[in-house]
Amino acid sequence: TTIWSSLSKIESTAGPITIGHPIANTQFYLLDGSINQTPPGEIGELYIGGLGLARGYLNHPKLTVERFIADPFADSANAHLYKTGDVARFLPDGRVEFLGRTDTQIKLRGFRIELGEIEATLTGSGNIAHAVVILREDQPGDQRLIAYVVAKDGERIDARKLRLQIEKKLPDYMVPATIVELDRLPLTPNGKINRQALPAPAEIHRHSRETLVQPRNDTERSIARIWREVLKLEAVGIHESFFELGGNSLLAGSMLARIRDSFEVDLPMRAVFAAPTIAELAREIDRREPDRLIPAAIPSKSKSRRRLSFPQERLWFLDQLNPGSAAFNIPLAARLTAPLDLAALKRSIEEIVRRHEVLRTVFPTRNGEPVPVVSSATEVDLVLIDLTVFPETERETRARTIVKNETLRSFDLANGPLLRTTLVRLAETDYIFLITMHHIASDGWSMVLFFNELSRLCEAFSHGERSPLAALPTQYADYVAWQRDWLAGEVTRKQISYWKEKLGGELPALDLPTARPRPNVQTFNGARKWLVLTEAQTEAINELCRREGATLFMTLLAAFKVLLNRYTGQEDIIIGAPIGARPLTETENLIGFFLNNLALRTNLSGNPNFREALARVRQTSLEAFANQDVPFEKLIEELRPPRDLSRTPIFQVYFNLFNFTEDISLPGANDKISFVDAWSQSEENFSKFDLTFYAGIDERTLKLAMVYNVDLFDEAFIARMLAHFESLLNVIVANPAGAISDFTLRESYRTASGSDRIVGSVLCPASGRYRSRFCNEDHFERFERSEIEQSITSRFEQQVRKHPAKTAIKSKHYDWSYAELDGIADRIGRSLACLSPEVEHVALLFEHDAPMIAAMLGALKAGKTYVPLDPNYPGDRLSGILEDAQAGALLTNDRNLIAAQRLASSGVRLINIDSLG
Repeated sequence: TTIWSSLSKIESTAGPITIGHPIANTQFYLLDGSINQTPPGEIGELYIGGLGLARGYLNHPKLTVERFIADPFADSANAHLYKTGDVARFLPDGRVEFLGRTDTQIKLRGFRIELGEIEATLTGSGNIAHAVVILREDQPGDQRLIAYVVAKDGERIDARKLRLQIEKKLPDYMVPATIVELDRLPLTPNGKINRQALPAPAEIHRHSRETLVQPRNDTERSIARIWREVLKLEAVGIHESFFELGGNSLLAGSMLARIRDSFEVDLPMRAVFAAPTIAELAREIDRREPDRLIPAAIPSKSKSRRRLSFPQERLWFLDQLNPGSAAFNIPLAARLTAPLDLAALKRSIEEIVRRHEVLRTVFPTRNGEPVPVVSSATEVDLVLIDLTVFPETERETRARTIVKNETLRSFDLANGPLLRTTLVRLAETDYIFLITMHHIASDGWSMVLFFNELSRLCEAFSHGERSPLAALPTQYADYVAWQRDWLAGEVTRKQISYWKEKLGGELPALDLPTARPRPNVQTFNGARKWLVLTEAQTEAINELCRREGATLFMTLLAAFKVLLNRYTGQEDIIIGAPIGARPLTETENLIGFFLNNLALRTNLSGNPNFREALARVRQTSLEAFANQDVPFEKLIEELRPPRDLSRTPIFQVYFNLFNFTEDISLPGANDKISFVDAWSQSEENFSKFDLTFYAGIDERTLKLAMVYNVDLFDEAFIARMLAHFESLLNVIVANPAGAISDFTLRESYRTASGSDRIVGSVLCPASGRYRSRFCNEDHFERFERSEIEQSITSRFEQQVRKHPAKTAIKSKHYDWSYAELDGIADRIGRSLACLSPEVEHVALLFEHDAPMIAAMLGALKAGKTYVPLDPNYPGDRLSGILEDAQAGALLTNDRNLIAAQRLASSGVRLINIDSLG
């Protein structure tokens, strides 16, 4: 262009400094990637046209082609636009605000981000003189937005306050993960910002660790020691957050047990969230008096060791109801690829059995009651199966069959043993070591303890050394006797009072749509579906946890409850979750069944945004953690819920987050044992509940699984539910301030390149958002734009929320309010949700009346296309329409049921909406 193309008068007024308006005979356009004009306030790339535009670059034809394009908005065919590479937006008064360059545009977790927009937001936040935002990847796969800010002269920067300010103005995916304050920004010799010289946050942290604020008194020193032990860190400062250092609720429980031992102060879990630093915790401890309800140490060899624990009694009872069932087996297999000292391995297993009495305890019945009996025998039958005699091509298949069969073998609780070990040899240095325990003697953390001890013992015994393990201070039977005595006091009364208030009255049963009627007696026939999130998705979720001050458990649980709310339309939701009930440090290294179940009840009424929903789940979780000592079995005795053999009491859906990151090895083996999921080797699995949701961190990815009762649900329904959960997590990460009813769910699969493709219409059973089928790798941008357009069902739901009692449909036979119509449509939508994802089209056989409208809405809510059929048409014509439409389901009512039965072929599912309840 000529010397200049815009003009702006700089005045000492508040607001951003702009590049003003275009001068006479000059046009400014802000265009997106498709050369469409962006709305006012939206960012775009600046294109310049007009009389002052040059014809191109002298002697640079390639650059001319790149930068000069035909003007699509001009009448003249010879008019061109110059592509500046500047990123800007129009302000309401028509001025143009410069935000940066397109070469600073980046893509993070599927979102296109203009770094200049973040920088402009930072500098507009009051006391920031300069700001630079870059995308760093200091560790492979760990991409983060880092902001570097310089304060105005004489000003100080409060990073936390600054973050809160920009979170109000920017979507979450644009909020920097870290804000770094610098005295000045590094510059190149020509005065431009040297982005390459900006320091990594880790370098700043390393330097800051040299000046960590050290503990100042005995309380802080004791807490610092406890943190180093629990978090396995060499140094901690008194102002560092427990959770930002790697803590979670499990480690927090271990830390609180140590604090209880050291200070005789019983802090609730919520105290760690309210006071997450050493300095704050120390103040909290110092202001408290010693707690007289602190449990006494567990006596060794208690005289009253003739009882089962509360959870053991429940498992024993279930075993009597289902003799021969392997539903409560805990299998774990490890792949060992190194020479193995079999004698050392067998001796190590027997030493573990000697150390832990519970592994040689059986439960015979006397006078109709189970009695724990400890055997003195410690010999273990290590079964060795040599597959090297078979062709190499057959060995893996045979090994899977062996693992499957061993996994499905039941235990005899009365006679034992309750631990089995098998070693399968596939080659000279290739083994599968399988251990199976009954849940009555173990739990998930106990399995980790078992392999930890096995590792250390094998190392010692293979070198001819003695056991390096310290003697156990107590045994599981002693803990059981202690627990029963302790729970007979005031602690139980207080905690039961909480649970009676929380779970009092009629308890809501989660009404998930099932493919088949519920059996009269609960079955445990199950299967499992997996989903593995990407590293980028996992990091985005972890970053959300950090921003919201919640653990991964709380965040995933809140998202799962939102999903269930969308599937059922219910707001009052109870989900079960396990907690490792090891209240004393003496139990931390003890194998046994310590698990307790918590009933986590949350109400999602009022259409909260996700942040508010997470806050409710967080509060529920912290309250439950503070009242975790009452065994679930005792709670059932107190609450006396109605007896129903078809389902588990209080809750039917379970949520379990596991995060075992211990490095375990055996002598001569790899640095870390490769664990084989023994359960996945089996074609037949078990489901203790209607539905169990598992989540766990493996390396740097989040693995999700749903274990479901096959007598209730089909595989296609669960696969769709998992896909929707992934979709929901993506939406939550992008916009946690969004109302939960506005979250649109979709199904996707990952291509070989790792990008996402949306492959089907989405199902939003409770909320009714409908999205057309499309396929687009770069779906996030499409997703954001599509949300601007409201669907029929979303507009209908707005009326439901505004006028639930007003009449929606009135005819000769029907008079339905908006709420009634919405409820009927939801039931239809949930029924359609149970169908296979391949069923995209459904036919509707109704008169032109209210049921037809309800069926239309229900189909849209389920993401289906519908084909209306007139019952007055001849049967042959209806059959032809049904065949042409390739409908996978036919919806009708009682009035047209006979005609529908004649129409429905073997491949078409017939659904009578009058029978949906």
